[in-house]
Amino acid sequence: MRLALETVRGIPCPPQGAGYGRLGFAKYGLAAAAALLWAGVAWALRLPLLAPLAVVVFYAIEAQMVFLFPLALDGSVRPFRAARVWTRRAGGTLAVLRVVLPLASVMLLGGVVGRGFVRCWCLGCLAVCLWYEDLRLQPVGRLSRAVPDGSGEPSYVKQPVGDSSPAPSGTRTAARSGRGLEFGSFRPLFVRREAVHLGLARPLCLLYASDLHLGHWWTRRVSEQLLRAAEETRPDLILLGGDLADNAEALSLLGACVRALGELAPVHAVPGNHDRRAGITNVRATVLAAGGHWLPDRPLDHRLRIDGTVDPTPSDRPRLLCAHYPSDFPAARAAGYRVVLAGHLHGGQCVVATRQGRLYPAAWVHRWHGLRFAEDGSVMFVSRGAGDTFPLRINCPREVILCAIS
Repeated sequence: MRLALETVRGIPCPPQGAGYGRLGFAKYGLAAAAALLWAGVAWALRLPLLAPLAVVVFYAIEAQMVFLFPLALDGSVRPFRAARVWTRRAGGTLAVLRVVLPLASVMLLGGVVGRGFVRCWCLGCLAVCLWYEDLRLQPVGRLSRAVPDGSGEPSYVKQPVGDSSPAPSGTRTAARSGRGLEFGSFRPLFVRREAVHLGLARPLCLLYASDLHLGHWWTRRVSEQLLRAAEETRPDLILLGGDLADNAEALSLLGACVRALGELAPVHAVPGNHDRRAGITNVRATVLAAGGHWLPDRPLDHRLRIDGTVDPTPSDRPRLLCAHYPSDFPAARAAGYRVVLAGHLHGGQCVVATRQGRLYPAAWVHRWHGLRFAEDGSVMFVSRGAGDTFPLRINCPREVILCAIS
């Protein structure tokens, strides 16, 4: 790598570069650990089709450190931190993956097809150096104190017009803020805004939050973030779309969350498959004791009717289904529901491409891996969830849906 960088520049690199052995062990050790964790969770959950995504997880982690060695050669005192910033400068994890995955295939498989393992590996190192130099020498546009230079200290560099960092509050509304790697609930919730026209006499604003998965240390901030989102958006109603508590210990936290939300707007909930772990009866009792409404018991007659289960009885009133499973959409559409809100899928959590509104590679496994679906006058919005049982996400922000119905 040193020889490649010196060849590109035509000048020697600074002599104080960090040891490659330590950096390489840390870089590939972190990526391998994340991939093994993903494969282990897929095996534990008996979802073998998700195990191959461990390869994507490996390279998504490596993408955060793709510029680690050039930065170390330039004398960065915090090369890991600097490498993450340079990944953002290169366009984020998804943009980096589009380069890294083909490059890795050449470096690893080139020798198999007779191109020489050492030669292909050196070509990959040279490509990273050229990429690094191209970013380093980009002309300065709008200035931002963001990217470290060779000394490891921040310097003024180009930041594309239209980019903005997340607001300091507990929610995010900028689409770009959802890019990249996310672990646990340490980043603020993304508030996704949707709108649909049903001809109501007065508009109705709903806040839909699904898949809280309370009961894990990495979801402990979800309740606070959900409350902050409700405070900032001021909805007329709050709908909880299932997978609320992953264990019995989370019931007290769920009760406190429902009680706090109820001071801002009426709370209505449905169960999800993970609520069976705490006992759906216990989850229902917790919601009711905290002042919430359990939608499967009876629908809500508001400006439009809101159901917690599909009712096949025809109705001349607009109806909304608060669901957990997106697979309920065909039955709801056939029953005349105009709007369906669902969760359950978490967007696949690891998104490398979006095609025609569907999120890949998970869309190859499940039909409803996407953000919205419209068929026969009905629309379904699928939430990526406010929490999850597996704490790692890539290009798939944790979110709540603010749905304006007019």
